[in-house]
Amino acid sequence: MYSVFLKNQKVKCPVGWYDEERKSGVVLDISVEAELTEVPQDHDLDGGLDYIRMCEIVNAEASVERKLIETLAQAICHRVWYEKPKLISKIIVTNEKCHIQNHQFNGYCCGMRIEKNYILD
Repeated sequence: MYSVFLKNQKVKCPVGWYDEERKSGVVLDISVEAELTEVPQDHDLDGGLDYIRMCEIVNAEASVERKLIETLAQAICHRVWYEKPKLISKIIVTNEKCHIQNHQFNGYCCGMRIEKNYILD
């Protein structure tokens, strides 16, 4: 297995079920891992997946207003897969919300993880 990953990209997103969360923005730590079918040859950036491009995708999708972090994760999966559809076999996106404003919550963070498998021709 060969994968390219981005771990804990901090973004302020207009995401949340409540209007106030979308207005003020919520800080998320977003991680993305893309499993690739082959290792690129030396000096062949086109044969792999650029992790800086993954950062750009996360930042772009995080700027779109949404009610659910699950919808954000699905959009990131789709955009990353679209970069190399013949090379990517699996994508995992994790969205962690670490600053919970609720007296019931005393953990480090909460969030969600989505794993999408792709069938390659």
